Amino acid sequence: MFRADINGVSSVVSYATVPGPEWIMVLAVPESVVYAEMSTMKIAFAVVTLLGILLTLVISRLFANRITEPLGVLQQHAEEQSASAEEIATASKSLATLAEQLQAETKKFKL
Repeated sequence: MFRADINGVSSVVSYATVPGPEWIMVLAVPESVVYAEMSTMKIAFAVVTLLGILLTLVISRLFANRITEPLGVLQQHAEEQSASAEEIATASKSLATLAEQLQAETKKFKL
């Protein structure tokens, strides 16, 4: 099998010997005909590959969201707890200051 240019058309040429009369049979088919199905298969393969990649990206995104969403909620709760802890610390400092002032005032009355 080989390629040849026949009447300006690139063709695939094949030959075989016929037993008996010792004839040689030659078959010439344009490359566009020989490779037409392969060209269609290439396009189909490219489309299926792109769809597979797109599907993989969508599934990966959904999976990542499913994992990270609870982490976001956890972070939000941690920030709320931190804010509450800061409020408690501020209130504790205020109460400590108030207690010191009350002790100072009670010492004035004891003298």
